[in-house]
Amino acid sequence: MSSSVITCLAWVRRGEASSLPKSRLGGGNDDALQGSSDEEAGKQWSSDSDDSDPEEMVLKKKTKKRIRNEAQKEDLEGLEDLNLEAYDEEDGSAGLMDLDSLAAFRSNKEDPYMTGTKEEVEDEDEDTELKADDNLIIVGRTEEDGAIMEVYVFNEGEDSLYVHHDVLLPSFPLAIEPVRPKATEQCNYVAVGYFTPTIDIWDLDVVDSLEPAFSLGKKKKISKKSKADRAATQHTDSILDLSWNHNVPKVLASGSADDTVALWDMDSQKMVSSLKHHTDKVQSVEFHPFEGQCLLTGGCDGLVAAIDCNTSSGPAKTWQVDGEVEKIVWNHFRPHQFFVSSDKGMVQAFDIRTDKHLFMLRAHEDAVTSMSLSHYLEGALTTVSADHTCKFWSIQDNKPSLLLTKEPKMGIIHCSAFCPDSPTLLALGGARDSLRTLDFTETASEFFKKREHFSSAVMKSGERTDSANG
Repeated sequence: MSSSVITCLAWVRRGEASSLPKSRLGGGNDDALQGSSDEEAGKQWSSDSDDSDPEEMVLKKKTKKRIRNEAQKEDLEGLEDLNLEAYDEEDGSAGLMDLDSLAAFRSNKEDPYMTGTKEEVEDEDEDTELKADDNLIIVGRTEEDGAIMEVYVFNEGEDSLYVHHDVLLPSFPLAIEPVRPKATEQCNYVAVGYFTPTIDIWDLDVVDSLEPAFSLGKKKKISKKSKADRAATQHTDSILDLSWNHNVPKVLASGSADDTVALWDMDSQKMVSSLKHHTDKVQSVEFHPFEGQCLLTGGCDGLVAAIDCNTSSGPAKTWQVDGEVEKIVWNHFRPHQFFVSSDKGMVQAFDIRTDKHLFMLRAHEDAVTSMSLSHYLEGALTTVSADHTCKFWSIQDNKPSLLLTKEPKMGIIHCSAFCPDSPTLLALGGARDSLRTLDFTETASEFFKKREHFSSAVMKSGERTDSANG
């Protein structure tokens, strides 16, 4: 029996994805493909022959070309009788190898070879086309024979969830972060961090993608640098977490198992800074929601650090927690506060202006692997754990109170995230082939009625969502 694990997930807001994603298979031409192949071949030649003499390189090229021509000549011997030159003209039929037959169409209605009924074609188009009130859930899944990124479509009004398309990944995915590097352009990208030191940026508006739009820290074959030298331009170990800077869209932060934090410029596709204030793996990084220069980092050394990205003088402030940091979350309702979870089941709240915690909560019996704060409902926090449970908390006025405990029977819950367009809708990813959504409006309605600040916030956020859809 095959098994799979969801290691990371993220939501995409309504309206940010293209209503009709395009296919990578369509729109190309033979010349472009040939040019790309020749260019890649040239790059590979120069990489493999970096230390060769130029005259020797030219001689080798001529020799290879002569051998290739002779081999082609031998292959063609005996084929003259088949009259292949006039093959396409026989019986008025088109050549089977005509590249035009490989065209991909944006819609099934445009495909002349679709023989289904009108209703069947329209049903397929409806599954491909995204509606204005559709959310995307991006999921990193690891299976026994490989890894994939699945793009789910979720419609809250219709209560529907299905896989729109998926992408084969080169390695075990550990972190997923939606990004929009060009703030002035309509784009829908996602950054994926792997068990390898590379970060790939994929275009979610393209189905059938065989390669990312671009990569950060890609290791080159010709590199003979030492590990210390490579660390100045890329990570040297797994990417454990990613955070996109909403205020400076071209900037992405990454935390790695090489004990460093990197800042990337996605325009130049280069590392612009490598921060080395941790002494163990960096498991969580989080940009401030409103202050673009402020970054929080947390590591297995128990250190939480506030970084001013405009300076290189080290952390502006640090805090020490008991155990390994699993997750850091800013409080976007009170931007000077943040929450930290640990492998010992603890959740702590801090004020960036002070040294002591605001509260300390034993949330679970095992590691708190992820936390999420509602985008609309102030004081609503969820925690998930290696103890297989998901808990819903009120942290209003820094007085944590447990409202609900759920055990979704999905094993260890690795990741969670509140929907950015709904106050109480949560997505979970776990160890038992599972993507689940939980709506706390229904399951915790009795608790909302007892707490006025919750019920009033749900009403306000609902009005805000309705007006946005209208």
